[in-house]
Amino acid sequence: MKISIGILAWNEAQSIHTTIHSLLSQSLIQDPIHHEIELICVPNGCADNTAEAARQAFSDAPQTLRWRVEELKAPGKTNAWNVFVHELSRPDSELFFLMDADIRIQEKDTLSNMVAALTARPDLLTCSDRPIKHIALKKRRTLLDKLSLHAAKLTADADGQLCGQLYCARADFLRRFHIPDSIIVDDGFIKKMAVTNLLTEPDDSARRMTTAENASHLFESYSRFADVFATQRRQAAGYIIHRWIWKFLLEQQQENEDAGKTIDRLCAADPAWSEKLIASRLKDRKYRPILRVILRTRVQRFKNCTGTKKALQFPILLLHLSMDTVVFFAAVRQLRRKGRIWRDTRTTHNEVAR
Repeated sequence: MKISIGILAWNEAQSIHTTIHSLLSQSLIQDPIHHEIELICVPNGCADNTAEAARQAFSDAPQTLRWRVEELKAPGKTNAWNVFVHELSRPDSELFFLMDADIRIQEKDTLSNMVAALTARPDLLTCSDRPIKHIALKKRRTLLDKLSLHAAKLTADADGQLCGQLYCARADFLRRFHIPDSIIVDDGFIKKMAVTNLLTEPDDSARRMTTAENASHLFESYSRFADVFATQRRQAAGYIIHRWIWKFLLEQQQENEDAGKTIDRLCAADPAWSEKLIASRLKDRKYRPILRVILRTRVQRFKNCTGTKKALQFPILLLHLSMDTVVFFAAVRQLRRKGRIWRDTRTTHNEVAR
């Protein structure tokens, strides 16, 4: 099986060495008897020496392993994703791995187990592992730590998860579409394309997505309130944009056309179509129904929880609902001002690298 692994990096000179070494330690890389593997690091718009740090880390790779670093001047994970999938990866790849440059892959068989899980059924399109926040390993946790871990548990308990930090997908599926430039949370958009087969079928996460057993990665979650708030604001803004674009694509779809073909047709007619769509929806205040969807989703995830402590978690649910509302309107305000949704928030302790 031919596999292309893309590491999408933005200003990760301090962490990419750990990420690449955890990747090189994977059994899939160490003993690729049945696979042809290429590793491509894609630093995009970096202001530090991420590319050079990546080359130094790759110098420890087996001599038979194919790897390269492809720098892009333009920043943006969406653009880096599109370039990797449609231009940089080998055209005959059967599977893609996409991963961030600030994580540490845990179990040595993580990638192998993800490949096995994805290829076990022909109808599956994507496979994720289990993301672990570094604060889960702390002996003493702050209130913010506990809230963060509680939110992560609710998300993990929900069906059909795709974590953009590390996932595996069938190459022929990802090649069927480009991610619109205005998308700022790529994994949410990819998930929607997967569970609906590019907006041609009803949502079916169980059929299209899976999570591998004995597969995980560690990442450093934010510990400062300002950084946590900025992250949540970005997620909310991303979801708002997703909802508008999904609905618009459905409205614009022609007969026998999936979302990938619709996107290509819209881009050919007007490359700025998604930006104009967002500006129009903001002007018309088409965001309030989306808040109701977010709050309903939060309540539903709480209902799916089991255990005797569920009643004790109810106050935490109320706190999350209040925070969701505040974050949502902060995201709307940021979109209206055309402010930068994502800033380079840095954690103060490089726990993942230790």
